[in-house]
Amino acid sequence: MGNCRSYNKRGEPCQGRIVDMHGLCPAHSGAVDMRAIGRKGGKVTQYGRLAAFVGADDELRAKARERLIELLDSSDPKIAVEAALIVLGADESEAA
Repeated sequence: MGNCRSYNKRGEPCQGRIVDMHGLCPAHSGAVDMRAIGRKGGKVTQYGRLAAFVGADDELRAKARERLIELLDSSDPKIAVEAALIVLGADESEAA
């Protein structure tokens, strides 16, 4: 598969991957509404919705806290760091 045969706003060749039979990417073929994607920028993500739900359910929040504690003690440093970042992010939002 090659790149889209259309051009971007700067007049440069589009770097998107071809998805339709006319040699265009999703944005240039009209398969994706780029304005709708732009309007979603900065809005609550799925993670944000989940965080709001967790705040409403104390039992689920307790289970999540227990699991995070387990992950903080992981022998895999990557997992431990990710868990720490989640905990630090939660602490900052609770302090605000």
